Amino acid sequence: MRYHNITKADMLNGEGLRVVLWTSGCSHKCPGCHNAITWNKDDGLIFDDTAKKEIFDELDYDWCSGLTLSGGDPLFPESREVIASLVKEVKETNDTTGVVTNWQEAGSYDIGDSIPFKLTGTLPSNYANYTTY
Repeated sequence: MRYHNITKADMLNGEGLRVVLWTSGCSHKCPGCHNAITWNKDDGLIFDDTAKKEIFDELDYDWCSGLTLSGGDPLFPESREVIASLVKEVKETNDTTGVVTNWQEAGSYDIGDSIPFKLTGTLPSNYANYTTY
């Protein structure tokens, strides 16, 4: 998996101050996308142990509210296994603090599992429904 950036103490992409992983690769290509630079799966840096340590170092701060995954598409086919592993590791680490949220519980699922929530997105068949961003 490749990624574009890891943003620290971000207050624009989720509740509180968060660490944000901006992944590479997106096949949706939504009109008006504010982050089209992340569409190419071959751009950016390789997500390695150093990048993962950078994320976990931020999550260790008391003020950090959690991890936000963005991009690109964090569930882009080439990213799914790495993201699933990362989310599980974040969940396991956060669970030791006694803090449990619905998002963390979502990390208990593997790719292909039936999950009790629905993900939706902008598809070519419903572009006409979107008039503003």
